[in-house]
Amino acid sequence: AWFIAFGRSCFWSTFFIYGALLMIEGGLGKEASGILISASQLVLGTAYLFGKISERTGVRKVISLSFAVAAVAAIAAGYAGTGAPIMAGVFLLVGAIANSALDGVGGIPYLRSVRAHERPQMTGVYRSYVDLSDLLPSLTFSFVLLYFPLGTVFYILGALMAVVGFVAWRYLPRSM
Repeated sequence: AWFIAFGRSCFWSTFFIYGALLMIEGGLGKEASGILISASQLVLGTAYLFGKISERTGVRKVISLSFAVAAVAAIAAGYAGTGAPIMAGVFLLVGAIANSALDGVGGIPYLRSVRAHERPQMTGVYRSYVDLSDLLPSLTFSFVLLYFPLGTVFYILGALMAVVGFVAWRYLPRSM
């Protein structure tokens, strides 16, 4: 449950910082960055839809598939890079829709794995993903960007999304 929340939050922290940077480095300017961020907030409304889908298909499938889509979208955005920033932005928005699904149902594994009377004590541990997902990607990317182009950030993000999706598929109960 913690790893799912960590992966979801890593996507958003990378999206907000490096997605905006990609728009600027691609020559589209600050306005395009603002449009990308605003559009990502608009797609958050799809979280409700994914909640309804998970009622029919199961939380495990929605979480795993969402991470898979986010992985492909991040890698495609990295490939498009600063040479095709509009395409990169479109791929990042596809990833934002997939991540919105995770915003909608990604907390369910935590709620089902911790008993109600343990939640107050466990919430502090669980919420540590917020701090780590803000710190670790930026720390990693600061070293990566010393040697590689900006698109590499999205390759790494895509790899992380794929790993989290695989772990979710493998270890979440089939009944979930």
